[in-house]
Amino acid sequence: QRVAAQLREAEARHKRVVQETSETAEHLRRQVDEARSKSDEWEAKFRRVVAERKEDSAQHMRLVEKMTAEAEELEVSHGRVVEGLRARIDELEAQHQRAAAERDEADDQHRRMLEELSLATAERDRARGRELKEARRALDA
Repeated sequence: QRVAAQLREAEARHKRVVQETSETAEHLRRQVDEARSKSDEWEAKFRRVVAERKEDSAQHMRLVEKMTAEAEELEVSHGRVVEGLRARIDELEAQHQRAAAERDEADDQHRRMLEELSLATAERDRARGRELKEARRALDA
């Protein structure tokens, strides 16, 4: 009878141990499932962040390429503007040189005309002087 009681007691302990083990196993399974779920969430977040970073990097590269192309276009455009301005400066310098040459020619003509006028005036004055001398001689005679 004592053996039967010990056996029942051992069976009861065994059932409790089995029950506790089963509960512990279930608890551990839930923790593993939760850990897997968290791990899956973190992996999904990580993949999203990696994808976002790749997209950010791709957008950055596209922006760099666009800005580089715009800079090259501006450089070419600036070159054209500078060439146009240099051509305009050359044209204005040539016009200035032509105008200066024309002014010099006009100055030379004006000087020659003044010399001719001076000579003609001197000749006229000499002729008048001769006429006056002749008129005085005529009056004196």
